Parts: sequence; structure tokens; C-alpha cells
Amino acid sequence: MEKILITCYPRSGSVWLYDVILKHLNKKIAPQSIELTRQSIYTKQDIKNTQYVVRSHCGIIYEIFKPTNQPTAIVHIIRNYKECIIRDCLHPGKIRNFQEEFERVCLTDVPANNWPHDSDYLALIKLFDETKSIKYLIYYEDMITDPIRIFTNLFNFLQIPEKLYEEFLSQYQRHKQDGIEQYDTTFLGSITKGDPSKLLFHSKKHLTPEQRFQWDTEIEQKYPYLFKKYLERYKEKTNE
Repeated sequence: MEKILITCYPRSGSVWLYDVILKHLNKKIAPQSIELTRQSIYTKQDIKNTQYVVRSHCGIIYEIFKPTNQPTAIVHIIRNYKECIIRDCLHPGKIRNFQEEFERVCLTDVPANNWPHDSDYLALIKLFDETKSIKYLIYYEDMITDPIRIFTNLFNFLQIPEKLYEEFLSQYQRHKQDGIEQYDTTFLGSITKGDPSKLLFHSKKHLTPEQRFQWDTEIEQKYPYLFKKYLERYKEKTNE
């Protein structure tokens, strides 16, 4: 692939995936990369000129990289909205109200391809669903619980030769630990440390069962098609 675009709402594993593709496989195939987030100061042309990997939380990426004859792949990561929204709200630089943020990024009809623009959870999923580009979907939870299968399938999708990723897979736990330690050197840090038993850590700590049930219900009612296709796995059985 000439370009790989990684999109997702913040706190969904894009840093880890970006690092894996860019650093652990073969640095020679990644001569230039860029991270497009809220604080980015890049112009549209800067982004368009990027030669290999773009990591973005902003929907503008779909406007910049409209389907062309170039082999561009979009990899979108979905994480349980109850987890990544709360975790993002706990960001040391921007403490936000959980309910207000949920309503903003999941229930408010705001164009996601504005530039610059803040992150939108549902809008990014909608753009991914509608794009005609080559695309691949990854669930954060699957990346944590079944990493060998998920990464093998991803590398094959990206047409990365097996010889470039076989060492990574064979030493996955070491690479994962290195990634966590590197992330912990930032002011963000990792709370759950990629522990499969903590996939619901934030939502259960900060939301009542009634609140979690309410979030599920409100998204399902507002976006029934997207919810059924992409998010139904996160729906809790009851409000008990």
C-alpha cells in the first residue's frame, strides 16, 4: 500500500497500531509518517504529501484522501464507546463531563469532515462505512484478546510480506510490553496496561449500570443501522 490511514476516536489503540506498522515491521517501508490529532498544526497539503502512514482522530482525513488510483488503505479501530469516551475525558489536559462528551461525540449531528475539528465517535464510523476506499476494520478488544490472529490478518490485508512480521508475532508479548512502557513515559500513560480483564474498567468504575444502559439505548435509537452493524457487541443485556 502506498498510504495507510489509521482512524479512530482517541484512546482506541491507534498509537500502538501506528507504532507496530511504522517501527516494528520495517522502517525502510515507512519513509514518512504523520499523526493528525486535535492539536495538529499540519495543513491539508502536508497531510496529502505524506508518503506512508497517517494516524487521525479527525474526519477530515476522509476528505483529503478521497478514493483515487493510488493504493490507499483505511484502517479504522473501534473501541467500546463507554470505555474510550470516559478514558479520553480523564485526559490530564482536559477533564470533561462524561455525559456531555457522550452526547457531543455520539448524538450531535456535527459534520465530521470540518478542518480543524474535534474528534467524533459516531461520525468517524459513519465516514468509514460510507467510504469507497479500500478499508479494514479492527476492534480494540479483539486486538487485546486475540492479537496474533488480528495482526496476522491485518498484515496480510496490507500486503506486508510474512518475513517482515514473523519476528514481531513470535515475540509479541515483548513488543507489547515495550509499547506499554513507551506509552507510560508520556503524561497520558496507560491505566489498563493492555490487560484483557480490564476491558470494561473505566465504564464500570465511572458509570452506573443505568447510565451504561442509557448510553446503549440512545445510540441504538439514533443510529440503528450503524449500531447494528458496528456496535451491537457493546450493548449490555439489561439495565440491572
